[in-house]
Amino acid sequence: MNKTKLIIATLLGMVLLPFQVFALEDDLKQPIHIKAEKSQFDNQKGFLTYEGKVEFTQGSIEIKADSVELILVNDTITFAEATGSPASFIQTTDEDGSQVKAYGETIKYWVSKGTLEIYKNAELHQGNNQMSGGEIFYNLTSSLANIIGDPEQGDGRMEMIFKPANPDR
Repeated sequence: MNKTKLIIATLLGMVLLPFQVFALEDDLKQPIHIKAEKSQFDNQKGFLTYEGKVEFTQGSIEIKADSVELILVNDTITFAEATGSPASFIQTTDEDGSQVKAYGETIKYWVSKGTLEIYKNAELHQGNNQMSGGEIFYNLTSSLANIIGDPEQGDGRMEMIFKPANPDR
C-alpha cells in the first residue's frame, strides 16, 4: 500500500468512528427463518440457495433480496450473498437500538469476520450518518470502511454524510 493510500485509510478510519457498530451479541445464536419462492440444498457441501422474494431473519439481522446463497460449516452460516434491486441487510446494534442498514445490488456478509461487502449502488446508513458509492467494504466490529466511487454513476465519486450528534455544542 503506498503512503497516500495508507494516509487516506487512516483518516477514513478516524472519520468513521461515529459509525461504530456493536451488533447484538446473541443474533447468531438465534433461530434462522427463511421465506422464498424456491430453494436448493446441497447439505453435504453446506451450500443453500434461495430465490424469489427472499426474506432471511436471524435475531435482529434481516436480509431481503431476489436471491440469497448461504454457506454453512457445521450447521452454522459462515457466508451469505444477497442479490437484488436492491438487496438489503439490516441489523440492530446493542448500543442504543439503532440500526445499520446496507443496500446494494450485491451484498456479501462474512459472518466470522463481521464484514459486509456492498456492490453497485452501495449505501450504508448508521443513525443519521450515511455513505454511498460503487462499492463499500465495512467491518461491523471495528467500523473501518473503504468506499469506492462508481465511474458509471454521476461524477464517479463516493459520498459521505455525517450529522453531528449534538449540533448545539
